[in-house]
Amino acid sequence: MDKSSELILDNNLINIREEFKKQIQNTILCSEPFYKVEFLNKLINSVGDIVIVIDLDLLLTGYVNSGIIKKKGNITILNPNEGNLKRGISDILAKISLKKSLVIIDSLNGFYNILNDKYDSAKFINSCIMLLASIAKKTGSTIIVTSTARRKDNDTWVTTPGGKKFVGIKESGLFLLNKIENKLLITNIDEKNRILKKYQI
Repeated sequence: MDKSSELILDNNLINIREEFKKQIQNTILCSEPFYKVEFLNKLINSVGDIVIVIDLDLLLTGYVNSGIIKKKGNITILNPNEGNLKRGISDILAKISLKKSLVIIDSLNGFYNILNDKYDSAKFINSCIMLLASIAKKTGSTIIVTSTARRKDNDTWVTTPGGKKFVGIKESGLFLLNKIENKLLITNIDEKNRILKKYQI
């Protein structure tokens, strides 16, 4: 049997976290932002390390502020804007250079919105993520980047809304997030969209 077709049951996210550790940076694509928040909540609750969330679309922050999601003591949520984004990135680099951390950039769509096309946004975003990944490697930290995206007919992925082409980072893990019958399904794919592993959470 093709191992890629096997569904790995992973309610405690033990296997998916091990998969994330294989790459310094991992990208999670999904078409539904509420699935993304549900997954991030489960991921944050499954780790004991320091968690830093750069919440650029404010969805997770809204859930925490409303009390729907309980904020753990090991998590820091940052809501940068155009004016303090560079300073915020510098502060995070300083923190993860000292201690193993999980850094979540939520989301790539929010990154584009903050930059508002005033710069070469894709180049700037890639540079920030690569710099974070470089520092994270030294402390065994992990970088997770989320993006609300959809697949076009020509097999490319674009962010939604906005339609900007998704530019993946080399040497990173790529995962698709979906929900079927009240269970989250996260699929590890390669650069040619071939299924590597599937996890049910």
